[in-house]
Amino acid sequence: MSNFIKKLINGYKMSNFVKKFIKELDECIKQEYSGIDIFSLPADFHDDNFEITPIFQTYVLDEDHDNEFTILKISSKYNNISYLRLMFGDGRVILGRSDPTQNLKTLKFKTDEGWSKL
Repeated sequence: MSNFIKKLINGYKMSNFVKKFIKELDECIKQEYSGIDIFSLPADFHDDNFEITPIFQTYVLDEDHDNEFTILKISSKYNNISYLRLMFGDGRVILGRSDPTQNLKTLKFKTDEGWSKL
């Protein structure tokens, strides 16, 4: 099988995993789920070909915000990597998420506390 076809198939597998994971996150956001263990994601399914790892975290506290932000690395054994940012509120309720991206820099923003590596 050619490398091009392998990359195409592996990209498709990554895409399906990320879609399933995002569906899980969106349901948590909709239900205002709190207390999720970011080190045990995804919570509702498992796939040995993929790993989700929290890699950076920051906290924003000002007049308008009291939120924690965590950046997740979604990687596959096929060497595909995506990143996603989660936003948490009081009680660690998941309030929102970014779209997945392959560019980690687009998920970080300037904060007084900076980003801590996990």
